[in-house]
Amino acid sequence: MNDELMDVLKVIADKRMERTIEGLLSEDAAYRKLSKSACSMERIYDALNLDPDIKIVIDHLLAERDGMNMEKTSLAYWAGMMDAIIILRNMDIITLA
Repeated sequence: MNDELMDVLKVIADKRMERTIEGLLSEDAAYRKLSKSACSMERIYDALNLDPDIKIVIDHLLAERDGMNMEKTSLAYWAGMMDAIIILRNMDIITLA
């Protein structure tokens, strides 16, 4: 598949993922627990009297990790879609030209 087509398919998959994942996350107890804990830690972090330069570095690190996690989630969703297609094709449920 060419890069341009892959980019378009990834955008479409990301849009689908956003709708699907939000519903799943809102009903997942483990995720809600982690989210609540992260919010508590964020309040504690915000209350710290950190040197501004240190805070900038930490904020940048956290933003980069968030970005990595978002990309990893997107790739995992994409991998799941590809696996589903392979499974359905191997079961002769779908055929691809």
